[in-house]
Amino acid sequence: MTSRRTLTRGQMLALATYVVGLLGTLAVVWLASANVAARRANIQDQRDALARLDARIATLNIRGGAPAGVPVNPFLDGDTVTVAGANLQERVVAMIRNAGGTVTSSEVDLSDAKTAPQRVALTASCELEQDVLQQLLYDIEAGTPFLYLDQIVIQSDRPDARSAAGGAGPAPGHLRVSLTVSGYWRGTT
Repeated sequence: MTSRRTLTRGQMLALATYVVGLLGTLAVVWLASANVAARRANIQDQRDALARLDARIATLNIRGGAPAGVPVNPFLDGDTVTVAGANLQERVVAMIRNAGGTVTSSEVDLSDAKTAPQRVALTASCELEQDVLQQLLYDIEAGTPFLYLDQIVIQSDRPDARSAAGGAGPAPGHLRVSLTVSGYWRGTT
């Protein structure tokens, strides 16, 4: 006595609908879980980056002479934008000289004072050894106050270009560099 039960067409449709609905629900739950996991990973990456920045700031505090735990000022010092521009010029010229370079000209640009009143820019031209350029660029962008390299133009010493220009190019092994560096001044508070 075997009892054999067959499903009707309506029951098969109901079963198929149930299975599709169950699979759809499982897919939505899986996608939501994957999204949450990705967001958690992103948050952890951001926390790690913040921890690295905090460690970097602590290192800068020690190297910059400020005691550890004292916050670093990311802005240019100065009571006025003109003084902040002079401070920027002094810092960049000192960095170039510390790298063994020679400053041929520098000019503070306050023309953005109406559109970006806290932005101070400096254009400097210098000659320096090719092997110290990367360290100079790192020193400009890695220290405090925060400085930004907006533009750089590098002219290498090419003997054919020097002889065509009457020997007016940089000495062999030297680069003629023109760079624009900007920083931000806190402004009057």
